[in-house]
Amino acid sequence: MHAIRTLVLLIVAGASIAKPLARHARHSGTHHPQKVHPIPVAHGKSKATRQDRGQPAAGQRQCQPLVKNGEISPAASMVDPTIKLLLMSSPKAGATLVERLMLARVNLTGAAVHFKGYPLRYSHEVFQQAKGRLPTPGHLASCAPGTGWLCVAIVRNPLDRAISSYIHTLLYWKSLGAPFHELDGNANASFAEFAAALDRRARKKASHSPGDGHFMPQSVPTRTGALRPGVLYVPIEMLTEPGGYACHSLARVRGTGLKAAEAAAQGDNSRHYITKATSSPPGSEHWSFAKVRSAKKTPNYDSFWNNTAFCRKVVGCLYRADVEMYVSACRAPALETCAAFRSACEVQLGRLRDVCGLDV
Repeated sequence: MHAIRTLVLLIVAGASIAKPLARHARHSGTHHPQKVHPIPVAHGKSKATRQDRGQPAAGQRQCQPLVKNGEISPAASMVDPTIKLLLMSSPKAGATLVERLMLARVNLTGAAVHFKGYPLRYSHEVFQQAKGRLPTPGHLASCAPGTGWLCVAIVRNPLDRAISSYIHTLLYWKSLGAPFHELDGNANASFAEFAAALDRRARKKASHSPGDGHFMPQSVPTRTGALRPGVLYVPIEMLTEPGGYACHSLARVRGTGLKAAEAAAQGDNSRHYITKATSSPPGSEHWSFAKVRSAKKTPNYDSFWNNTAFCRKVVGCLYRADVEMYVSACRAPALETCAAFRSACEVQLGRLRDVCGLDV
């Protein structure tokens, strides 16, 4: 009953407090950082006992977003100073792709496939152990103009990452789900119950658990806006479009050779990726995890967002920073000449509007 009551309150709160995202006006020449505020942000400490449990107090009209810990995720990033390349992402947002790209770029795919669990194990146990290859916040200084470095951040539509984070956290219960205190030991939680736990986490700023980067935001807002200067933000969705890697700005990554490198080395990591249904009836957010896991194909992710107010609460509020980052990435001029970029962003921003009711 507690989980149901929390969900209802979440939905009611989302319906009453959601505000449209401000549309970003295009400017020729200079790019201005995207500033969007889906829902007003609460400041200061909460005093209400109900809020301590993650339930909005009566009449509360403000949002408490999740806040990422740290500036860079070593578990989801790869760096090689010899070629001055830094590839960054976040767990469940392109971390595995970052590893595959870097290994292919430095001709190590063949060595990596001999390790079980390609590419994760080799990346962390071998590649990152070499001098200068463990990503740290200090590497971000290399992204400044004139240094000769290329810094790329692969980002994912928060609509999809939120569902992927839920499934991964429950699937790896012992290491990720059980330590997630706000989930209250519910190993069979529905996505709606998982979202309620995220809301409780957002209201406890000091709360932390091992591996929580798998469900905490991708973005770290900077003083200059949602995007870090000197970093090329790449929506991961564009990389599955025809010619996605052929964009001039990505030439140094050499992603066009990834498939050939893996084919030559017989590197197969297909089991790492979830097979989703093409379409699914709405209401998947209320399925128990056991039902989600036992389905022949995982429900289409949009089926978890049947309730627009719920979507605005989770995506537009809890993952507000990621929405700002993603929209800004799709408005940045660096890749706008690439057809794959324009096509992917048109589709993904359309989903944020149509599925979640956000004005982007």
